[in-house]
Amino acid sequence: MLRKTAKYYKGFRLFVVLTPLLMILEVIADVIIPTLMGNTINEGVLTGKIDLVYKNGIYMIIMAILAFLFGGLSTYCGAKAGQGLGRNLRLAVFEKIQTFSFANLDKFEVSSLITRLTNDIVVVSNLARMALRISIRAPFLFLLATIMAIRINMRLSIVFLIALPVMMLGIMLTMKFGIPKFRKFQTMLDRINARTQENLTGIRVVKAFCREEFEKEKFAKQNQDLVKTALNAFNLMILIMPFMMLVMYAVIVAVLWFGGNFMLQGGMQAGDLLSFIMYVGQILTSIMILAMVMMNFSRAKTSLERIFEVLETKSEFVESVKQGVLEVANGEINFHNVSFKYPGNPHFSLQNINLNIPSGSTVALIGSTGSAKSTLVHLIPRLYDVFDGEISVGGIPIKDYRISALRNQVAIVLQENTLFSGTIRSNMKWGNPQAS
Repeated sequence: MLRKTAKYYKGFRLFVVLTPLLMILEVIADVIIPTLMGNTINEGVLTGKIDLVYKNGIYMIIMAILAFLFGGLSTYCGAKAGQGLGRNLRLAVFEKIQTFSFANLDKFEVSSLITRLTNDIVVVSNLARMALRISIRAPFLFLLATIMAIRINMRLSIVFLIALPVMMLGIMLTMKFGIPKFRKFQTMLDRINARTQENLTGIRVVKAFCREEFEKEKFAKQNQDLVKTALNAFNLMILIMPFMMLVMYAVIVAVLWFGGNFMLQGGMQAGDLLSFIMYVGQILTSIMILAMVMMNFSRAKTSLERIFEVLETKSEFVESVKQGVLEVANGEINFHNVSFKYPGNPHFSLQNINLNIPSGSTVALIGSTGSAKSTLVHLIPRLYDVFDGEISVGGIPIKDYRISALRNQVAIVLQENTLFSGTIRSNMKWGNPQAS
């Protein structure tokens, strides 16, 4: 994930660096506290050295304050980095969609693109915020706390070391079964968004034909399917946490049992046992935090794949020349053995079309619905590129024109009318920004 998203942290890389560094400082402060606590009991409370108790108490307060400050700053930097990643990804996806040809847009449903541009990017952004902090905190806390626990009592450390493979197995199984479930969930979310968009766009048609009940039933079925898919995915995440808690409490009980026996045998002091229990708590907490990140990663991985499916899609439209023809000399249009078929369709919509339309003439294309009349017109301004043959405008092949020049001077009125948010004036100036 980091490799793919690294370049999208541009402008926020300082926060990407500061977040883990501050988190490491917080972890160091957290790990020092149990040692101070154990030393306070062994050397202060049990021996009656009140000065040492006060001294270590002040040190622990200082460590707690430092941990709070470092943790707060790390959270702030992580939030800035995560939101920065979301901002840059959102901009990159939007800009990529603007380069798509009609052929590219045929491969992605509009509802799916909206979901990828909004929901999927939010999921990835939130994971990035968590990962920059927790993916550093969890392993670093685990490492330092384990070293300190082993340093206190090697034999007692075997108890939690035995539990580690069990907890890691739970995390791995969650990821294995979770990723496909969340992939299916995102697909179902696309479908319900498509259904919503379709109904809102065609609401007048639905009402004109009194199809409200029919559309309600269709939406209710898709909504129920989404709920089932979501429950199936999230239930897996819900189950892993009680399992981790069960293992955690079992380890603590075992540590108390064996540690108590060691104390009775004189092999361990009370302060050492308290410090050891605190370190075990930190170790197990770090694993649970890691499990939480991994569960969120299961969902974010699917979202990230969907985002990069858009970003890595090559536009079907490619300008063949950097400095193309900038002006259409006259309006003569010629089709030379033009053939065209839609991507994924084995059948040609147009085949071996030869046509000459003189400049200034009016031509009507007559045919039944679905006979590719609109398709033929879409080829002239290169909304689609021909499969075979050549189209020329003003005696020049359309691929030799700069695309902006061709489309500015070869106008097309699409079948679906669209009004963009704004004023009537701003919509009317789409065709000519300089119009007054």
